Amino acid sequence: KKNQLYYDAVVFEIEKREWIVDHINHVVCCVEDNLVQARRMANYGLKVFLLDAPYNQSEEQLPDNIVRVKCLMDVCSDQGLVEVRNVETFHG
Repeated sequence: KKNQLYYDAVVFEIEKREWIVDHINHVVCCVEDNLVQARRMANYGLKVFLLDAPYNQSEEQLPDNIVRVKCLMDVCSDQGLVEVRNVETFHG
């Protein structure tokens, strides 16, 4: 609630892209800190916000649908999001 961020799920799955496609009907965007997972989701056509961290740097150029951000508030600004609702957490 502190960040006032809308989201429908927090997913802790090894194959996040597959889980998202199987369980969520409409995905606006995903937030990820793992570069490999971000690329997998982006390859499916999802917009991915990659939380910038020392461990997820790469010399390769990111696809256009991966946006590197410093914090969750950057995601909120980009998406026009203002409050948290319908929170579910899933563990694989």
